[in-house]
Amino acid sequence: MGLGRLVNVGQGAHVVEQDLLAALNEGRVGGAVLDVLAHEPPSPNSPFLKHPRILLTPHIASDVQVEGGVAVIVENLRREREWTPFLNLVDPSRGYQI
Repeated sequence: MGLGRLVNVGQGAHVVEQDLLAALNEGRVGGAVLDVLAHEPPSPNSPFLKHPRILLTPHIASDVQVEGGVAVIVENLRREREWTPFLNLVDPSRGYQI
């Protein structure tokens, strides 16, 4: 059995970000998909932006139709396995749109 993954689309204190980073770095958690962070937008030097086991989504979980959102996630997982560019990439250098 593989390592567990975390998907977080809810705001609140239920994810302790430093503990999540430690668990990812130590191999206790296999990966994380995060739609929200404690501080948004993240600073340019945020460890969440470039972590190889973290996929950030642009804080849109509540604005997406389930079928369309799932289709994009599934397609991007397929693209990851094939080493092809993801759909709808967020350019961190542009910051978050409000």
